[in-house]
Amino acid sequence: TVHTRCVLAGAGARGAYEMGGSGAMSGVPSASMMVVLLALAAREAQLVEGSFTRITREGFEFALRSPVGLLGSGLAACLSFALCALVPASLSPDLFEARLRLARRPWWGAWGLVVAVGMLGVGQVSSALLAIAGLEGRGSLGEIHRALYHPSPGLALAAFAIVCVGAGVGEELFFRGYAQTRLAQRWGAWPSVIASAALFALVHGDPLHAAFAFAAGVLLGWASLRTGTVRTTLVAHVVNNAASLASMALTDPAHAPRDVTEHTAPPPPRPLSKQGRSFEVLIRNAMWARGTAFAALP
Repeated sequence: TVHTRCVLAGAGARGAYEMGGSGAMSGVPSASMMVVLLALAAREAQLVEGSFTRITREGFEFALRSPVGLLGSGLAACLSFALCALVPASLSPDLFEARLRLARRPWWGAWGLVVAVGMLGVGQVSSALLAIAGLEGRGSLGEIHRALYHPSPGLALAAFAIVCVGAGVGEELFFRGYAQTRLAQRWGAWPSVIASAALFALVHGDPLHAAFAFAAGVLLGWASLRTGTVRTTLVAHVVNNAASLASMALTDPAHAPRDVTEHTAPPPPRPLSKQGRSFEVLIRNAMWARGTAFAALP
């Protein structure tokens, strides 16, 4: 829920403030921030598997298959990631732009478009591999596709604001802006890229979606290192999500199976036991007697 995510964001902000009081950017990454990351990741993974004890599988399927539930959960995720980045950064004595690496760099917008093309290429390769493996249309992406196919103008506008702008900005501020920056102070550039990409994949939960998210996270992490700003990855993430949303809205998902079990033959009926056959004979005789009695009435 939004309340749970906000509580986790507040815990991360408090931990970052307590450990960052000296203002040293080279300090150990906030333990509370890492706890927030792992808690969000575990919660998302539990939701995808339907094992979160306070939410039924039917409720989670509604959140994926209903446009309202989908956008509501997406808005909650956007707000939680944005809060986990903005609140600790605003409490830090360091410059806000330096903490989140929001400085303007030459050609950051053009670099963002180039990285977006790379993300779309990774997505195409991922889709091709899923089609070869017979997994096309499975998992959370398949459900999102079916929920957002041919949306109304209002739903399309809301989906663009939440799925494209909200998710792109919120996730980049947190994973590449705050988490990767803090981890780099302790572990170095490339270990922080791999770690933030792994956590980025983990919070997506669904294994099929997580594989693409990890590859995209590595690409985005490299781009933020190469350009020195997350403005580049903000542009790339928003453009990639917008292209994916347009593809989902215009491409018919009817060919994508909803579940493997829907395309397998039903199991043969189990033979009745001796008691079951006796009960069946008794019912048939009772029905015959009833029909005979009604037929004898004048």
